[in-house]
This record gives sequence, C-alpha cells and structure tokens, in this order.
Amino acid sequence: MRAEFGLPAQNVIDQAGIKVFSLKVFERTFRVTAALNFLTLGVAGLAMFASLMTLSGMRLPQLAPVWAMGLTRRHLAWLELSRGLLLAALTMLAAVPVGIALAFVLLAVVNVEAFGWRLPMHLFPGDWARLAALALLAAGLAAAVPAWRLARLSPSDLLKVFAHER
Repeated sequence: MRAEFGLPAQNVIDQAGIKVFSLKVFERTFRVTAALNFLTLGVAGLAMFASLMTLSGMRLPQLAPVWAMGLTRRHLAWLELSRGLLLAALTMLAAVPVGIALAFVLLAVVNVEAFGWRLPMHLFPGDWARLAALALLAAGLAAAVPAWRLARLSPSDLLKVFAHER
C-alpha cells in the first residue's frame, strides 16, 4: 500500500493502532475519574461524620432540659438520628437543582466560550435516586454514632450540663 502512494515508511501511521491506544487511555481516564469520585464521597462522608460528632457535643445543653422534662435518652437519640436524616434529605433537595443549574452553565456557557462547541445535557433521575439513597445511608451512618452515644449517656452526665450553665 505504501508503494502505491510512494510514501516513506516513517510517514505512514497505523490508524487502527492509534485507535486502540486512544481507547485504552480513554478507559483509564474513566477509571481514574471513578476512583476520584469514590475518594470524594469518602471524604464527604468523613466530614459529615466529624461535623455531626462535633454538633452532638454542642447540642447536649439543648437536649438535657428536654430529657429533664421526661423524654427518654433513647427517644432523644431517635430524634437526633431523624434530624440528621432530615437535614441530609433537605440538603439533597437543595443540591440537585443547584447541580443541574451548574451543569447547564458549564455546558451552555463555559464550553462554548472555552472550546467553541456545546455538549448536549442529559438528565439521569435514576442516578439521582441511587445517589440520594447512598447519601441518606451515609448520613444515617454518620448520625448513628452520635445518637448511639446520646442513648448510652449516663443521667449524671446529662445532669452535669445544668451545673455548667450560667
């Protein structure tokens, strides 16, 4: 074939080999993206856990009077767990429209300005539902430890809260 066109061997490129190589690089890119997504979700879960642990200690002075009025520690723990799940659900309800708006701006404005072309925007409600379930699971796990600690907290520790008030 090279002889037909009179081209030297160094000027002929194997397009099939380049296609195979580029597809391998493309697939590796998606594997790295998936790993980064997993790492990001792990860091977010750890941050949620740390913040809920900190907030649980700060909320003790607010919960001790409710306990003193007759609510059991177990019931307080269920309320705290429910509060954490409700907070996660409300955050998700606010985050999804913001995420869609951000994606639209990136696709319709930034890509056009930066590259001169626009990608189509596709919405995947099934993925949102799966992500919502995972987020609620992570929030439930993050809220479970502080709630468990609250349920196991001794009455003397709850009474100490009143001694430290001013």
